[in-house]
Amino acid sequence: MASERLSWKPEPEETEEDFQVRLEQFYEERRGEQATLRRAICSSIGEHLTIWIWYINEENRVERLKAIKYCLGLPDAEPGSYSFPEGLTVTICVDEVAGLAQRLDLSAEFKPKSTEREKAIKKRRREVAALVQPVQSKLRGKVGVWFELYDKTHWKFVERKDEGKENETKYKLAPWGDPKRAIRLGFADEGLVSQFITPQQKSYCQKAICSFIDLLRSLGVRMAPSYITLPNVDPDTPINEVGLWLVNRTSETSADAKPKTIPVIVKMSSRTAEITAIFPGLESWIPYHEALTRINKEGKGFTNDDKSKAKIRTFIQQTLNKKGSTVAKTL
Repeated sequence: MASERLSWKPEPEETEEDFQVRLEQFYEERRGEQATLRRAICSSIGEHLTIWIWYINEENRVERLKAIKYCLGLPDAEPGSYSFPEGLTVTICVDEVAGLAQRLDLSAEFKPKSTEREKAIKKRRREVAALVQPVQSKLRGKVGVWFELYDKTHWKFVERKDEGKENETKYKLAPWGDPKRAIRLGFADEGLVSQFITPQQKSYCQKAICSFIDLLRSLGVRMAPSYITLPNVDPDTPINEVGLWLVNRTSETSADAKPKTIPVIVKMSSRTAEITAIFPGLESWIPYHEALTRINKEGKGFTNDDKSKAKIRTFIQQTLNKKGSTVAKTL
Protein backbone atom coordinates (compact mmCIF):
# COMPACT_ATOMS: atom_id res chain seq x y z
CA MET A 1 0.00 0.00 0.00
CA ALA A 2 1.14 3.56 -0.55
CA SER A 3 2.91 4.76 2.55
CA GLU A 4 1.62 8.31 2.07
CA ARG A 5 -2.01 9.29 1.75
CA LEU A 6 -2.46 11.13 -1.55
CA SER A 7 -4.40 14.34 -1.83
CA TRP A 8 -6.40 14.21 -5.05
CA LYS A 9 -6.38 17.99 -5.45
CA PRO A 10 -3.44 20.29 -6.15
CA GLU A 11 -1.83 21.66 -3.02
CA PRO A 12 -1.90 25.44 -2.47
CA GLU A 13 0.53 27.11 -4.86
CA GLU A 14 1.05 23.79 -6.68
CA THR A 15 0.84 24.05 -10.45
CA GLU A 16 -1.30 21.67 -12.48
CA GLU A 17 1.88 20.29 -14.04
CA ASP A 18 3.41 19.56 -10.61
CA PHE A 19 0.18 17.93 -9.50
CA GLN A 20 0.15 15.62 -12.52
CA VAL A 21 3.76 14.63 -11.80
CA ARG A 22 2.86 13.82 -8.19
CA LEU A 23 -0.19 11.86 -9.35
CA GLU A 24 1.90 9.81 -11.78
CA GLN A 25 4.45 9.10 -9.03
CA PHE A 26 1.64 7.72 -6.89
CA TYR A 27 0.40 5.46 -9.69
CA GLU A 28 3.94 4.30 -10.39
CA GLU A 29 4.40 3.39 -6.72
CA ARG A 30 1.12 1.49 -6.73
CA ARG A 31 2.11 -0.45 -9.86
CA GLY A 32 5.39 -1.41 -8.19
CA GLU A 33 3.63 -2.61 -5.03
CA GLN A 34 1.11 -4.60 -7.07
CA ALA A 35 3.88 -6.30 -9.05
CA THR A 36 5.69 -7.15 -5.79
CA LEU A 37 2.58 -8.81 -4.41
CA ARG A 38 2.03 -10.76 -7.63
CA ARG A 39 5.60 -12.04 -7.52
CA ALA A 40 5.11 -13.03 -3.87
CA ILE A 41 2.00 -15.02 -4.81
CA CYS A 42 3.88 -16.83 -7.58
CA SER A 43 6.83 -17.74 -5.35
CA SER A 44 4.61 -18.78 -2.43
CA ILE A 45 1.74 -20.73 -3.99
CA GLY A 46 2.29 -21.04 -7.73
CA GLU A 47 1.23 -19.47 -11.00
CA HIS A 48 -2.54 -19.90 -10.65
CA LEU A 49 -4.76 -18.31 -8.01
CA THR A 50 -8.55 -18.51 -7.84
CA ILE A 51 -10.53 -16.17 -5.61
CA TRP A 52 -14.06 -17.44 -5.00
CA ILE A 53 -16.25 -14.59 -3.76
CA TRP A 54 -19.46 -15.47 -1.92
CA TYR A 55 -21.61 -12.42 -1.25
CA ILE A 56 -24.78 -11.29 0.52
CA ASN A 57 -24.97 -7.69 -0.72
CA GLU A 58 -24.43 -6.78 -4.35
CA GLU A 59 -22.89 -3.45 -3.34
CA ASN A 60 -20.31 -5.24 -1.21
CA ARG A 61 -19.52 -7.66 -4.03
CA VAL A 62 -18.54 -4.68 -6.17
CA GLU A 63 -16.37 -3.24 -3.38
CA ARG A 64 -14.54 -6.53 -2.90
CA LEU A 65 -13.80 -6.75 -6.61
CA LYS A 66 -12.38 -3.23 -6.39
CA ALA A 67 -10.24 -4.33 -3.43
CA ILE A 68 -8.73 -7.15 -5.51
CA LYS A 69 -8.12 -4.74 -8.37
CA TYR A 70 -6.40 -2.31 -6.00
CA CYS A 71 -4.15 -4.98 -4.48
CA LEU A 72 -3.22 -6.93 -7.60
CA GLY A 73 -3.55 -4.34 -10.38
CA LEU A 74 -6.38 -5.97 -12.32
CA PRO A 75 -7.41 -4.06 -15.46
CA ASP A 76 -11.08 -4.38 -14.46
CA ALA A 77 -13.00 -4.91 -11.22
CA GLU A 78 -14.97 -7.77 -12.71
CA PRO A 79 -15.07 -11.59 -12.44
CA GLY A 80 -12.90 -13.41 -14.96
CA SER A 81 -9.32 -14.52 -15.56
CA TYR A 82 -6.37 -12.14 -15.67
CA SER A 83 -2.77 -12.92 -16.61
CA PHE A 84 0.25 -10.83 -15.61
CA PRO A 85 3.87 -10.48 -16.79
CA GLU A 86 5.15 -12.14 -13.62
CA GLY A 87 3.58 -15.41 -14.79
CA LEU A 88 0.59 -15.22 -12.44
CA THR A 89 -2.96 -15.92 -13.58
CA VAL A 90 -5.76 -14.80 -11.27
CA THR A 91 -9.29 -16.11 -11.72
CA ILE A 92 -12.21 -14.54 -9.89
CA CYS A 93 -15.60 -16.20 -9.63
CA VAL A 94 -18.66 -15.13 -7.63
CA ASP A 95 -21.69 -16.76 -6.02
CA GLU A 96 -24.47 -15.67 -3.70
CA VAL A 97 -24.31 -17.17 -0.23
CA ALA A 98 -28.07 -17.85 -0.28
CA GLY A 99 -29.09 -20.59 2.18
CA LEU A 100 -25.57 -21.18 3.43
CA ALA A 101 -25.81 -17.98 5.48
CA GLN A 102 -28.95 -19.07 7.35
CA ARG A 103 -28.94 -20.07 11.03
CA LEU A 104 -28.11 -23.68 11.74
CA ASP A 105 -31.10 -25.96 11.98
CA LEU A 106 -31.29 -25.86 15.79
CA SER A 107 -34.10 -24.87 18.11
CA ALA A 108 -33.72 -21.43 19.68
CA GLU A 109 -35.75 -22.44 22.72
CA PHE A 110 -33.24 -24.75 24.35
CA LYS A 111 -29.48 -25.15 24.20
CA PRO A 112 -28.92 -28.15 21.91
CA LYS A 113 -27.28 -31.37 22.96
CA SER A 114 -23.90 -32.16 21.44
CA THR A 115 -25.49 -34.76 19.15
CA GLU A 116 -28.01 -32.19 17.88
CA ARG A 117 -25.28 -29.64 17.30
CA GLU A 118 -23.13 -32.17 15.45
CA LYS A 119 -26.10 -33.17 13.27
CA ALA A 120 -26.81 -29.52 12.32
CA ILE A 121 -23.15 -28.85 11.53
CA LYS A 122 -22.93 -31.96 9.34
CA LYS A 123 -26.06 -30.87 7.47
CA ARG A 124 -24.53 -27.48 6.63
CA ARG A 125 -21.27 -29.16 5.61
CA ARG A 126 -23.22 -31.34 3.17
CA GLU A 127 -24.93 -28.24 1.80
CA VAL A 128 -21.54 -26.64 1.17
CA ALA A 129 -20.31 -29.83 -0.52
CA ALA A 130 -23.39 -29.89 -2.77
CA LEU A 131 -22.47 -26.44 -4.10
CA VAL A 132 -18.70 -26.95 -4.33
CA GLN A 133 -18.28 -30.43 -5.77
CA PRO A 134 -20.05 -29.86 -9.14
CA VAL A 135 -17.68 -27.00 -10.01
CA GLN A 136 -14.50 -27.87 -8.12
CA SER A 137 -12.78 -29.49 -11.09
CA LYS A 138 -13.02 -26.15 -12.94
CA LEU A 139 -11.20 -24.20 -10.21
CA ARG A 140 -7.57 -23.55 -11.17
CA GLY A 141 -4.54 -23.57 -8.91
CA LYS A 142 -4.71 -22.52 -5.27
CA VAL A 143 -8.27 -21.54 -4.32
CA GLY A 144 -9.24 -19.03 -1.66
CA VAL A 145 -12.88 -18.77 -0.57
CA TRP A 146 -13.86 -15.22 0.42
CA PHE A 147 -17.19 -15.54 2.23
CA GLU A 148 -19.49 -12.74 3.37
CA LEU A 149 -21.29 -13.57 6.63
CA TYR A 150 -22.80 -11.62 9.50
CA ASP A 151 -20.65 -11.49 12.63
CA LYS A 152 -21.41 -13.40 15.83
CA THR A 153 -23.51 -10.59 17.33
CA HIS A 154 -26.04 -11.13 14.52
CA TRP A 155 -26.52 -14.75 15.59
CA LYS A 156 -26.51 -14.15 19.34
CA PHE A 157 -30.25 -13.51 19.68
CA VAL A 158 -33.39 -14.61 17.84
CA GLU A 159 -36.70 -12.79 17.69
CA ARG A 160 -39.58 -14.33 19.58
CA LYS A 161 -43.23 -13.32 19.63
CA ASP A 162 -45.36 -14.77 22.42
CA GLU A 163 -48.85 -15.98 21.68
CA GLY A 164 -51.34 -13.19 22.15
CA LYS A 165 -48.56 -10.57 22.13
CA GLU A 166 -47.77 -10.48 18.43
CA ASN A 167 -47.11 -6.74 18.59
CA GLU A 168 -44.34 -7.22 21.15
CA THR A 169 -40.97 -8.43 19.93
CA LYS A 170 -38.68 -10.15 22.39
CA TYR A 171 -35.21 -11.54 21.87
CA LYS A 172 -33.89 -14.84 23.14
CA LEU A 173 -30.22 -15.70 23.61
CA ALA A 174 -29.32 -18.50 21.17
CA PRO A 175 -25.73 -18.11 19.90
CA TRP A 176 -25.50 -21.75 18.86
CA GLY A 177 -27.22 -20.92 15.57
CA ASP A 178 -24.09 -19.21 14.17
CA PRO A 179 -23.21 -21.13 10.95
CA LYS A 180 -19.67 -19.77 10.53
CA ARG A 181 -17.76 -22.80 11.80
CA ALA A 182 -20.00 -25.23 9.91
CA ILE A 183 -19.40 -23.29 6.69
CA ARG A 184 -15.65 -23.20 7.29
CA LEU A 185 -15.67 -26.95 7.94
CA GLY A 186 -17.68 -27.54 4.78
CA PHE A 187 -15.12 -25.78 2.61
CA ALA A 188 -12.27 -27.45 4.51
CA ASP A 189 -13.85 -30.84 3.73
CA GLU A 190 -13.24 -29.96 0.07
CA GLY A 191 -9.67 -28.83 0.75
CA LEU A 192 -10.51 -25.12 0.49
CA VAL A 193 -9.27 -22.32 2.75
CA SER A 194 -11.91 -19.72 3.67
CA GLN A 195 -11.75 -16.12 4.88
CA PHE A 196 -14.85 -14.37 6.24
CA ILE A 197 -15.88 -10.74 5.95
CA THR A 198 -18.93 -9.13 7.54
CA PRO A 199 -21.36 -7.11 5.37
CA GLN A 200 -21.51 -4.07 7.67
CA GLN A 201 -20.92 -0.96 5.58
CA LYS A 202 -18.74 1.22 7.83
CA SER A 203 -15.27 1.59 6.26
CA TYR A 204 -16.09 -1.39 4.03
CA CYS A 205 -13.60 -0.50 1.30
CA GLN A 206 -10.61 -0.52 3.65
CA LYS A 207 -11.98 -3.57 5.45
CA ALA A 208 -12.23 -5.44 2.15
CA ILE A 209 -8.57 -4.68 1.31
CA CYS A 210 -7.39 -5.94 4.72
CA SER A 211 -9.61 -9.03 4.49
CA PHE A 212 -8.27 -9.90 1.04
CA ILE A 213 -4.68 -9.64 2.28
CA ASP A 214 -5.63 -11.91 5.20
CA LEU A 215 -6.99 -14.44 2.70
CA LEU A 216 -3.70 -14.42 0.78
CA ARG A 217 -1.85 -14.90 4.07
CA SER A 218 -4.08 -17.89 4.91
CA LEU A 219 -3.18 -19.40 1.54
CA GLY A 220 0.49 -19.20 2.50
CA VAL A 221 1.50 -16.06 0.62
CA ARG A 222 4.60 -14.47 2.09
CA MET A 223 5.91 -11.19 0.74
CA ALA A 224 9.56 -12.20 1.16
CA PRO A 225 11.82 -14.31 3.38
CA SER A 226 13.06 -12.42 6.42
CA TYR A 227 16.78 -13.22 5.85
CA ILE A 228 17.16 -12.84 9.59
CA THR A 229 20.59 -13.49 11.11
CA LEU A 230 21.73 -14.40 14.61
CA PRO A 231 24.83 -13.34 16.52
CA ASN A 232 27.74 -15.78 16.24
CA VAL A 233 25.95 -17.69 13.46
CA ASP A 234 27.15 -17.78 9.85
CA PRO A 235 24.96 -15.28 7.90
CA ASP A 236 24.31 -17.95 5.25
CA THR A 237 22.82 -20.35 7.80
CA PRO A 238 19.04 -20.69 7.34
CA ILE A 239 17.01 -19.86 10.42
CA ASN A 240 13.68 -21.47 11.31
CA GLU A 241 11.28 -18.87 12.69
CA VAL A 242 8.69 -20.66 14.80
CA GLY A 243 5.48 -19.32 16.32
CA LEU A 244 2.79 -20.88 18.52
CA TRP A 245 -0.90 -20.47 17.69
CA LEU A 246 -3.52 -21.72 20.16
CA VAL A 247 -6.81 -22.50 18.43
CA ASN A 248 -9.60 -22.19 21.00
CA ARG A 249 -12.92 -23.94 20.60
CA THR A 250 -15.68 -22.70 22.90
CA SER A 251 -18.75 -24.64 23.98
CA GLU A 252 -20.67 -22.81 21.22
CA THR A 253 -18.22 -23.55 18.41
CA SER A 254 -17.15 -27.13 19.17
CA ALA A 255 -19.21 -30.02 17.89
CA ASP A 256 -19.28 -31.78 21.26
CA ALA A 257 -20.04 -28.55 23.19
CA LYS A 258 -16.81 -28.85 25.19
CA PRO A 259 -14.19 -26.05 25.24
CA LYS A 260 -10.89 -27.23 23.79
CA THR A 261 -7.53 -25.85 22.72
CA ILE A 262 -5.48 -27.13 19.78
CA PRO A 263 -1.81 -26.01 19.77
CA VAL A 264 -0.45 -25.24 16.29
CA ILE A 265 3.22 -24.58 15.61
CA VAL A 266 3.90 -22.52 12.49
CA LYS A 267 7.38 -22.52 10.93
CA MET A 268 8.89 -20.14 8.39
CA SER A 269 12.33 -20.32 6.82
CA SER A 270 14.52 -17.23 6.73
CA ARG A 271 15.69 -18.16 3.22
CA THR A 272 12.54 -19.28 1.39
CA ALA A 273 8.86 -18.34 1.15
CA GLU A 274 7.83 -21.70 2.60
CA ILE A 275 5.39 -21.72 5.55
CA THR A 276 4.57 -25.03 7.24
CA ALA A 277 2.63 -26.08 10.33
CA ILE A 278 2.08 -29.02 12.64
CA PHE A 279 -0.41 -29.82 15.39
CA PRO A 280 -1.27 -32.84 17.58
CA GLY A 281 -2.68 -35.44 15.22
CA LEU A 282 -0.07 -34.94 12.49
CA GLU A 283 3.15 -36.91 12.16
CA SER A 284 5.02 -34.35 10.06
CA TRP A 285 5.01 -30.71 8.96
CA ILE A 286 2.58 -29.80 6.17
CA PRO A 287 2.00 -26.59 4.15
CA TYR A 288 0.28 -23.91 6.21
CA HIS A 289 -2.79 -23.63 4.00
CA GLU A 290 -3.27 -27.39 4.15
CA ALA A 291 -3.06 -27.31 7.95
CA LEU A 292 -5.96 -24.84 8.00
CA THR A 293 -8.17 -27.29 6.13
CA ARG A 294 -7.17 -30.35 8.18
CA ILE A 295 -7.00 -29.04 11.73
CA ASN A 296 -10.72 -29.32 12.44
CA LYS A 297 -10.90 -32.97 11.44
CA GLU A 298 -7.48 -34.20 12.53
CA GLY A 299 -6.39 -31.82 15.29
CA LYS A 300 -6.37 -33.21 18.81
CA GLY A 301 -7.80 -30.73 21.28
CA PHE A 302 -7.03 -30.36 24.97
CA THR A 303 -9.25 -29.20 27.80
CA ASN A 304 -8.28 -26.35 30.11
CA ASP A 305 -6.83 -28.28 33.05
CA ASP A 306 -3.33 -28.76 34.42
CA LYS A 307 -2.92 -32.21 32.90
CA SER A 308 -3.87 -31.02 29.44
CA LYS A 309 -1.67 -27.93 29.73
CA ALA A 310 1.26 -30.23 30.54
CA LYS A 311 0.47 -32.26 27.39
CA ILE A 312 0.52 -29.09 25.31
CA ARG A 313 3.94 -28.15 26.70
CA THR A 314 5.20 -31.66 26.00
CA PHE A 315 3.95 -31.46 22.38
CA ILE A 316 5.76 -28.15 21.88
CA GLN A 317 9.02 -29.41 23.39
CA GLN A 318 8.99 -32.70 21.49
CA THR A 319 8.20 -30.96 18.19
CA LEU A 320 11.05 -28.49 18.53
CA ASN A 321 13.46 -31.25 19.54
CA LYS A 322 12.68 -33.47 16.58
CA LYS A 323 15.44 -33.94 14.03
CA GLY A 324 13.38 -32.38 11.27
CA SER A 325 13.06 -29.16 13.26
CA THR A 326 16.77 -28.77 13.93
CA VAL A 327 18.18 -28.93 10.39
CA ALA A 328 18.41 -25.15 10.65
CA LYS A 329 18.82 -22.94 13.65
CA THR A 330 15.43 -22.32 15.32
CA LEU A 331 14.28 -18.97 16.60
